[in-house]
Amino acid sequence: MMHVSSYQAVLEKLADRIGLNTGSMSEKVLSHAIHKSLLLWGGAASDYVEALDRSPSLWQGLIREVAVAQTWFMRHSKSFDYLRTFVQGRPARMLSCGCATGEEAYSMAMVAISVGLLPGQFTVVGVDIHSEHIAHAARGIYQECSFREPTYVPESRFFSYREGCWSVSDALRSSVIFKQGNVCSARFWSQQPRFDVIFCRNLLIYLHEDARAQLFRNLGAHLEPN
Repeated sequence: MMHVSSYQAVLEKLADRIGLNTGSMSEKVLSHAIHKSLLLWGGAASDYVEALDRSPSLWQGLIREVAVAQTWFMRHSKSFDYLRTFVQGRPARMLSCGCATGEEAYSMAMVAISVGLLPGQFTVVGVDIHSEHIAHAARGIYQECSFREPTYVPESRFFSYREGCWSVSDALRSSVIFKQGNVCSARFWSQQPRFDVIFCRNLLIYLHEDARAQLFRNLGAHLEPN
């Protein structure tokens, strides 16, 4: 059983290191996530907090338990309608912030291709803090739950269907770069260029106020003028 002070210390680490607004999740969910991470680790509860600083794999395991990866292709379709108009006839560098398992980033690339942009005329980067999410995105294999947007039907030029799964085409996969990174850290942004388009809608609700404010500053600093 983890002591209350240790539990609070874990919450503080999540808030400090990834900007998590612990109030955006129920205490039951957080407690279960931390307890599961502790059990999978197998060490003593009294050593868990310090171990989070020493072990990247343990930290990633905790993030896996608390991260919300609910996403699907063309989610919030009006955003992609606007994107279609915005990138029409112009080169574009685009970023999906908190891309989870990649559906949003691939959707951005599909829009660019659908308006006639050629390879080299656009770039899509998808970034997420969770290494397993990035690995999933790079594989590009999805189940039916990733196609929940009522207005979108998978297109054969972008997907092939086999044994209950949809696989993104090689052309689509090659048009998106996936990176593991913490968008709440200054180090991440120090290595990024400016972008013409940044999608960040689904991440913000899970960040505390200070983290949101800092992220907005970084987003603004890395958007091309106009």
